[in-house]
Amino acid sequence: MNQVEDLVARFLELREEQPELDHSEFASSYPDCAPHLKAAIEHVLETLGWFPAAHGEEGGRRTIGGYELLREIGRGGMGVVFEACREGSENVPHVALKILPLAGLIGERALRRFEREVRILERLDHKQIVAMREFGTEQDSPYLVMDLIDGQPLSELVGKLSPLEAAQLIASLARAVHAAHEGGVLHRDIKPQNVIVDRSGVPVLLDFGLTAACDEVSITSSGDLLGTPPYMSPEQARGEQATVRSDVNALGLVLYELVAGHPAFDLEDRSQLMKAVERADFIHPSHLRPSVSPDLVKILCCATAWNAGRRYGSAAALAEDLERFVEGQPVFARRLSPLQGLADHVARRPVGFAMAALAVALGLSLFFGVLVPALEDQREARVREVESAFDRAVAYWIQGRAERCTETLEQLFELDPEHPGAQALHAVNRGAPRPAKTDDQAQTILEGLELERAGQLAAAREQLMAALEREPASPWAVVLLARHERRAGNLDAAQAELVAGSQLVPNSLAIAHQLAALLNHREEYPRAEREYRRAIALLADDPYLWHGLSLALFRQGRDEEALDASRRAMEFSGRLDPAMANTVAAILDKMDRFDEAQEILRRLVHEHPDNVMYCYNLAYSLDSEMLIAEAKPLYERVLKLQPGHMEATACLAWLLGTAADPELLDVSGGEQLLLDALQRDRGRSERLVLVAQAFAKETGRIERLSQLFELLVEECEVDERFLRLTRAVRSLEQLADEQD
Repeated sequence: MNQVEDLVARFLELREEQPELDHSEFASSYPDCAPHLKAAIEHVLETLGWFPAAHGEEGGRRTIGGYELLREIGRGGMGVVFEACREGSENVPHVALKILPLAGLIGERALRRFEREVRILERLDHKQIVAMREFGTEQDSPYLVMDLIDGQPLSELVGKLSPLEAAQLIASLARAVHAAHEGGVLHRDIKPQNVIVDRSGVPVLLDFGLTAACDEVSITSSGDLLGTPPYMSPEQARGEQATVRSDVNALGLVLYELVAGHPAFDLEDRSQLMKAVERADFIHPSHLRPSVSPDLVKILCCATAWNAGRRYGSAAALAEDLERFVEGQPVFARRLSPLQGLADHVARRPVGFAMAALAVALGLSLFFGVLVPALEDQREARVREVESAFDRAVAYWIQGRAERCTETLEQLFELDPEHPGAQALHAVNRGAPRPAKTDDQAQTILEGLELERAGQLAAAREQLMAALEREPASPWAVVLLARHERRAGNLDAAQAELVAGSQLVPNSLAIAHQLAALLNHREEYPRAEREYRRAIALLADDPYLWHGLSLALFRQGRDEEALDASRRAMEFSGRLDPAMANTVAAILDKMDRFDEAQEILRRLVHEHPDNVMYCYNLAYSLDSEMLIAEAKPLYERVLKLQPGHMEATACLAWLLGTAADPELLDVSGGEQLLLDALQRDRGRSERLVLVAQAFAKETGRIERLSQLFELLVEECEVDERFLRLTRAVRSLEQLADEQD
């Protein structure tokens, strides 16, 4: 019976696209169950006829579950959707009522699909995913009540939007799809008919009847596929498991349709249509109307790539790139290299290429049928091992770990002594002259590095960009260009290069680490955490990755996790790495575990007595515990090493002005420290100004600080500094009045 259920469902889905589809002809295509299938379809069609297209039609059913059916909105698959309202409540907001009148006719599978939609809508809470109000069953027909979206189907906007408007709309829709994915749900049937654009232009995602958990396949027990063929991904058309990237592909195809004015796949013959979908054979986005931007073409190509691994890794990534396009910023998507394009072209047409090869090599087929695949597998494994080693070497070199870089390159040379990129990196790592044996790509990179060292930054950037254009999937080229942009202060451009590189080479340790470090620098800590975890999955024992992860977690207030990551960093480092130890101490200090923090900091100060940061951190930790006799000389050492250190100045001045111990108390010394610091800083440091005010209040030393603040106000323009200093003057005047 499962096969008949699936085939009835398939017929109804096809009938939605092809109203003229003949049920007898459809049933005859399945001779094993043709009579039962034909009878079941006729019964279903008869039952569907009981539900009127408009309220009030004679003989039509008018109420379900206390709701009055006003008009039919649409029907598809095995459900009918009506606009409805509570009986006797015409003036309250109307709802959409979806009923499954066929569950009792074709078995439990349809009912389970309906129940799944109910469960999914219950747990998905997003303003752009249609909200469920209630569900129930009446006379064996389950129904679902949802919000009625006041708007129009996205299908009615095809060909009516500019490329910019289309991109903006799909970016918004992709955010909703990402929310579903984060809830563990794949939609599997994203198409213009399943999206309503409300009156304010916001797209709302409908029809979760074909949704699945992220590990469910997209094929029924009868062997038919679930979904709408023109919006399927190639892997769905092959009957493989749908993934997040399958929904990304559907979003790309919807965007394509909005931009082109017609679907990417527009074939009437189903077998030809499925072949086209499986091969991703549609008019290339670059051949669409001339007004389509090259950047939007890149996005379309990336979203609808035949190889799922070359698509955006998430709907959020697609949304972010579309938003960058709308804002006029550089997009992350990159065109495929010629080699990648050729590889995909061959993979999409394995039969044609195999037949050509067979005609040439028929006489050797028995021999090579076993040997060649085995040799090819070995060759591919060797290539992967070589490229992975080179990627690690690049990562170590960027980190400044010359010894580890050399060790890794030596291992690589045992596998491939002539590797041109490794030869070039080996020379750079040793500071040796440019090697003779390199390819054009490596030569271009080396020339860029030489120009960079010579201070010819514009020319260096051109060379590095040329290297990346020549080989977009080269981790070395990606991280070098990103590093160059970062040094030039172009953080957006650096991030764009790294994100684009991570899309093309998701298993690159070098790219993942550099992207994570940049995100940490930009205080995008949740994203930095994700990238560090991705890098750690590639190299689990790298202390630098664990250290970066600890900082990202620490900045998010997740102290216990940060402490664990920091300790793992030190464990893998195998030595007391100062930066890592300092991070552990900072986390312990924040957790009020002062003794442990101070033990580490004392050792750091002992081993690095001239390091300002370690001295200050220990002084501050001791000061926090009121151990000011120990903190004072450390603050003084900091100021001796770095006279302009504002934090140490403020802390020492407060300590001198408020110490309970007469031997430490030196109000005049604290006042002079503040006056000297304010003279240098000119009121730019908010903390220094606030400490000076508090010092004056605590010690009564008001006059000299007040006079200095007044002088500083006179030199200021009306800006933030002016307001800060003016407030300080008023505060000190009020203190003086209170003293009088």
